[in-house]
Amino acid sequence: MGNDIGKSAGRLGVCAMAFTTTNIEKDELATLMSRMIEIRSSTKQSNQDMSAPPLDINSLSRAQFDESLKIISKFDASDLELLQALFTMFDNSGEGLVNYKEYLSGVGGCLVSGSAAEKLDFAFTLYTIDSETPGQVTRGDGKKVLNSICNVASYFGDPVVSPENIETVILEVFKPITSPAADKQTIVNAIMNHNITDIFLSGKGTVRFGR
Repeated sequence: MGNDIGKSAGRLGVCAMAFTTTNIEKDELATLMSRMIEIRSSTKQSNQDMSAPPLDINSLSRAQFDESLKIISKFDASDLELLQALFTMFDNSGEGLVNYKEYLSGVGGCLVSGSAAEKLDFAFTLYTIDSETPGQVTRGDGKKVLNSICNVASYFGDPVVSPENIETVILEVFKPITSPAADKQTIVNAIMNHNITDIFLSGKGTVRFGR
């Protein structure tokens, strides 16, 4: 969750403006997500008889990630450089693996055009696209998407909010919800109306990482 130049402008990362790349579009990320799902699915099938434990169900290796990027011919050198750098950032274990759902929801929540609410909505669309109930968001989904957006925004030096702040947002957003998951739009609206989101969008977050 990166700060905003005014909530209506929707920055969920002014990172998109601070970086020279402005070519990444929603349809490209949706296509990229579909390709990553395809690659991961084929990997699971080829590994099903191996004795070694499978990788995390949503993880991609660096080689698989590089292969998936080839589907978007429009990506230029600066796009690829940025996406590769973010892969490294999301590779928390240093083993050359990333959770592609978390990765793309963070990218989608920062680098595409649109208002803050539109970016958040798109991030949830990407994250839940291959779930049993697309468009339905659980508490776990909410925390992972918001943390991913903060990760991407922090790459550009944006002040972001802490994981504890995100935990608070999700607990309060889901407090009136009795089911395990809720409609994406309901969750987006509740998050956008939370005071911690205002702190984030106004650039008053207390956590800063940067490149």
